[in-house]
Amino acid sequence: MFDKTEILGYGPEKFEFNQNTATLYLNKNTIKNAPKIIEYFKQWIKNTNNIYPEKAKEKIEKEKRVKEQEIEKAIIANKELQQIIKEIKI
Repeated sequence: MFDKTEILGYGPEKFEFNQNTATLYLNKNTIKNAPKIIEYFKQWIKNTNNIYPEKAKEKIEKEKRVKEQEIEKAIIANKELQQIIKEIKI
């Protein structure tokens, strides 16, 4: 492993993506750290690819729960409205 302070400022957020290519612009002072930056980026990609499916699943489940709660609230409100209408005598 290497000292991450050597690559400070060159995290994944600095890469530009175009289709399946990632590009990072380095200056002459940081070019010597390119192999370390690339290795760190590869580790980041691997970790992200392991984490992303679970995060996506959690997001979908949360959205589903929210929609179910909204539907349940609408059903309750509808039942309350129906009860009020029943009680109204003209």
